Amino acid sequence: MSTKGDSLKLLKLTLNYTNSKFWYLLLVSLIPSVSIAFVVSPYSSLDFLCTYFSQNVSSFSVIYKSILGIKTSTFWIGIIGVVLVPIAFSILIGTVERHMRMGEFTLGVSRLRVRINYNFLTSLKFLLVLLLIFQIGKFLQGIMFFAFAKFFTETVAFVFSIVWYILIFILEWFVLSLIILWMPTMLQTGLSSTKAFGLSVRQVMRHVLSIMLTMLVPTLPMVLFMIANALLGLKIGLILDSIILSITFVYYIVLMYSVFYDVNGIEREDLKKVDIWKKSF
Repeated sequence: MSTKGDSLKLLKLTLNYTNSKFWYLLLVSLIPSVSIAFVVSPYSSLDFLCTYFSQNVSSFSVIYKSILGIKTSTFWIGIIGVVLVPIAFSILIGTVERHMRMGEFTLGVSRLRVRINYNFLTSLKFLLVLLLIFQIGKFLQGIMFFAFAKFFTETVAFVFSIVWYILIFILEWFVLSLIILWMPTMLQTGLSSTKAFGLSVRQVMRHVLSIMLTMLVPTLPMVLFMIANALLGLKIGLILDSIILSITFVYYIVLMYSVFYDVNGIEREDLKKVDIWKKSF
């Protein structure tokens, strides 16, 4: 299948799923996402570029602090998010995986402890890797933003910074696509982190571009909203950050398992019209 055809297939599978179950899953991710938004902005680098000509670019530390987007005044609220995000992730992946595997969608309290016990450590490991990826990206952005500001005129430095931001964005999206099967491979096969990583990368390699394109669908509107917020001074960054994080968590997890089932050729029970859990008389 072509990259375009593969992307459309993955997009259809993901959107069809989120269309029917999106709001239920969003409720699980909402509180952790709001908590995280109080401490850090996922699009702080974009805010920096939108207000570039009024930014202090005199040192790397100043630039780095700005693009990290850490909100020190409400930092304590983020502690709640740090605890809740891996818990919410555990619940979400357990819910989506069971629905696709068995055709049963449930967020009942009775299954919460099982999902947290089984998925928490793997979710935490995966989230720490995601955090590391984005922190490396921020560091690379900051050091080059400073270099451009130091050696070029303000306008040229601004243009180069935009180009560099796009390149880092593409690199991060590539890595996120490359590791998308790592967590479900660990959970479904019981392999160690290293072996699961090697297997998942081999499986997903030829689908990376398709996955990247599929991930851009919800991302581009979010980017446009954040640009509008920064340029127009709307002061709704906290609301947008919360919405962006909530949608991203849900979309990425659904895409993750859509790719996993598709690549491994596993039949999905949630796509069947017949509910195997309903009794027939």
